[in-house]
Amino acid sequence: MTEMESAQVEAHLRSIEDLVSDLGSVVTMTHQQFGPAGGHMVSAIPANPRSLAFSWIWTDEVVFEAGREGGRWELEPTAADLEFLGDLVAAVVAGRVVETFAASRSTVAFALSSGGIVRETGYGGGLVSLIPLPGWRRWGRRIQYEPYAAARR
Repeated sequence: MTEMESAQVEAHLRSIEDLVSDLGSVVTMTHQQFGPAGGHMVSAIPANPRSLAFSWIWTDEVVFEAGREGGRWELEPTAADLEFLGDLVAAVVAGRVVETFAASRSTVAFALSSGGIVRETGYGGGLVSLIPLPGWRRWGRRIQYEPYAAARR
């Protein structure tokens, strides 16, 4: 699909933001201007410390982040990519995210509502990230993040 108009992109992003904001006290949402070109930055900090925070920045693309090193996508302003963003946010809010860590690296797996799983791996800076760690995704420390609503208990 072709790129969407700026107003359409903003409306779609606001609808995703509103779905999270509607959770009330289990999450703190911030929305602020970003950069000189009228970009936006949205962050969600869950009340439950065992849930995963996320953020996105929208300038000419949408950059979504959830996780320590991994869990970063650069998305185009298309209907398909914005739908994917909504799926990622829904997985985070529902606690369908597992992150595996090792030295200066992590891989984040999102279980989408469609039943599929998407993963993204990232590496931190410094020399440690250059050291090969065979099998780290098997033996690394693993966290299953909790749903945002778990804070209501």
